[in-house]
Amino acid sequence: MTITSTLANTATLTSLDSTWVSIIDSTLNAEMEKKLNKLYTKSDEIDTREAIFTDLSNQISSFKSTLSSLWSTEDDYVGGTSRSTTIKDKSDTDLKIITASVDDDDETTSNAIIGSYDIAVTTLAAKNRVSSTTSFTSSSKAFGSTYVGSFTIGVDGESTEITVESDDTLYSLATKINSAKYEDGKGVTATVVDNKLVIESESSGSDYNMTLTDTAGSPLQKLGIIDSGGGFVKELQAGTDAVFTVNGIEVTRSSNDDINDVIDGVTFDLESDAEGNSATIEVNSDVSAMTSALNSFISQYNALYSYLTTKTSYSQVSDKEYSSGDLAGNSAVRLLRTEMITKIVSQNSNSGSIDFFSDLGITIKDGQMSISDAAKLSEALTNSGDDVQAFLDSKMEQFDGLLESYIGSDDSYITYTLTSLKAQKTKVENQITTETTRLSARQASLISYYESLDDTMDELLNEQTTLSAWLDTLSTLTLGSSS
Repeated sequence: MTITSTLANTATLTSLDSTWVSIIDSTLNAEMEKKLNKLYTKSDEIDTREAIFTDLSNQISSFKSTLSSLWSTEDDYVGGTSRSTTIKDKSDTDLKIITASVDDDDETTSNAIIGSYDIAVTTLAAKNRVSSTTSFTSSSKAFGSTYVGSFTIGVDGESTEITVESDDTLYSLATKINSAKYEDGKGVTATVVDNKLVIESESSGSDYNMTLTDTAGSPLQKLGIIDSGGGFVKELQAGTDAVFTVNGIEVTRSSNDDINDVIDGVTFDLESDAEGNSATIEVNSDVSAMTSALNSFISQYNALYSYLTTKTSYSQVSDKEYSSGDLAGNSAVRLLRTEMITKIVSQNSNSGSIDFFSDLGITIKDGQMSISDAAKLSEALTNSGDDVQAFLDSKMEQFDGLLESYIGSDDSYITYTLTSLKAQKTKVENQITTETTRLSARQASLISYYESLDDTMDELLNEQTTLSAWLDTLSTLTLGSSS
């Protein structure tokens, strides 16, 4: 630390000769060396320690963040009775017959029972659809007075009235039908195809077949949609239910989509290729989320353990020289490393068939964890879920308690240490400010002193010059009178 880094440059504050400036700077630097430079060194040391403990805190936090996904009491726990579905044994592998998914209300549990569900589809649900038969040359040609009147559209006990006016066209009538108010699921839609009015029920199924009736005049009869007896002139498609079997039991539903009340915990759709075909829904235990969470836990554990090993280690550089990690002499941090591996290898005897991590196919070597037997892990997660949950709950609670003592509260070790270091930093910074202020005043005092000394020397030089001149004059006068 040099004088120019803490004080204004002396040379810019005065017109003194460089010799005086050098003397002032040398004096100030000597005084800085006694206290200010030591304060800066102490400040740097605090910064270094703060960086070390902040890094350690971040490392611990990263590991701690992996606990909750393996701990059943936490909101983001990924275990439980997770299930997945696959579609197998299609009667025609090239067709899309069924799609299915598990109902996960809280994303971790499901009522779905593991097993196979064979589904054979007899018929798909269909929507009732009818068409007009009267010929029109244009969908935008006005009907005229011939078609004036009204009619009702009835679906499952609900009816809506539509009025036809002389200036209506096929297009405007379709728009009126589509804009009308209907009970939820009991509406219809209208389109115009090849100058024909097509009306279709909103919902599929036999319960949603339409009833179309003229109520004033005979617009529907004139359009060739119904006959005089009220029957459809041209029914393109009747409303039918989906009929299928599940493991041999016949089931009827009005819709092909979102069928969620046939197989507990499973929602499935009958696709367009399903009619006359079959497929199997396999419900399996989904261990992927738990496996992924365990991998994250292991990865962060290994990272923290390696970090602590490096930071607390001593190593020999040469016969007489050793190097040490930043926290080699810190017993609290060394204890954390010891406690971590102790909790990994120790037995947990209150979790049924799972006593050790090795029972999950997880081993530890040289302090590093790994999944050495993926099949064993999958088998345990699939068939011993409750025991795995009990084991992991206990282990995660143990680790959480350990890590909480380091970063969990204001009086935890690392949090308290960082707070203390910040307080020390503030104190040193205040001391630096005080000492810098003193040195600035000292600098000003020295400049004033040497400027005054410079002025005094200038006066003495002037007096010396005047005296020399007077002596020269006196000498001249004395020599002249002797002559």
